[in-house]
Amino acid sequence: MLLVASVLLCSEKLNAKESITMAEINNVGLGRPIPIKRPENLAEEFDRVLKNNSDDNKIKPILRPKFDASKFLDKIIDLSSPAPILRPKPIDVSASAPPLRPAGTGDTVVNIRLNKANASMQNLLDKIAEGEGATPEKLKNQGENTSPYDMVYGYKRFLVPDKRVSTMTLKELFAFQKKLINKTKGTIKGAKKNEGTSAVGKYQILKWTLFGKGKNDTAENPGTGSWADVLNLKASDKFTPALQEKIARLALKESGYNAFVEGNKTQEELLKGIAIRWASVADTSGKNPSGQPIATTANMLLPLINDVKINADGRIIKVTELKEK
Repeated sequence: MLLVASVLLCSEKLNAKESITMAEINNVGLGRPIPIKRPENLAEEFDRVLKNNSDDNKIKPILRPKFDASKFLDKIIDLSSPAPILRPKPIDVSASAPPLRPAGTGDTVVNIRLNKANASMQNLLDKIAEGEGATPEKLKNQGENTSPYDMVYGYKRFLVPDKRVSTMTLKELFAFQKKLINKTKGTIKGAKKNEGTSAVGKYQILKWTLFGKGKNDTAENPGTGSWADVLNLKASDKFTPALQEKIARLALKESGYNAFVEGNKTQEELLKGIAIRWASVADTSGKNPSGQPIATTANMLLPLINDVKINADGRIIKVTELKEK
């Protein structure tokens, strides 16, 4: 009720264009009511109010600038010109990551297995070559500034070739090995006095194993079963490092490698076959059949032979698949 009385008082004062005092407001509802003058004729009063409510007397709304939320947000987070989003640079997989398969000649699982088998065979053959004296370190100690693939028995003390061994054709190599045999007769420990050697290259390959034992066996006409015959080599072919590696793998095959990985030979039997083909290798007896000094013991080779079998996984060597280095 107090609120209604106050509103009526204010309305009456406004219509009469009179001011309201605090005393009049305080008297509202205190038992001293101020009589409210009511118009006798409502219609006439209504017309009077309309006439007095001119444009100047109208209550005008307070005009406020329209609020544009999007502009407000733009100023805060600057959407109109956003800062660049920093993203990590893409990783160059091709430059940093290692290949997913061993480097080799093919992309198949078969070739991956062949690569692994070749890697373990290479470790075995490198150890054999060390015993044969064809390593860069041993060549350097002998004053030889040459590649193991160009090594000549005796470190050229007996015969110096006209050209590097690895650049010779097989015809040239055959002639050089004949001369080397004559120059080294009676100088080989454990051999007969009239025996010489024709050992050349990283694996100290002999003339008779490469071309045959027959008197008529030559580079042009190698003996049946010789390595030149098995590999179908020509007299014009060169004794390159790649060819020497291929010949070494063929020698490993003939030592009993295939039977070994198939489970038909023990590692000791394979070692015996290797010792027959390389005079510096000892079998399980601790000796070599040739009677020559030992440089590579069974304990050195047996772990490597076992590793060959694991990586070969039953896979035999085929001449057409021999790795060229």
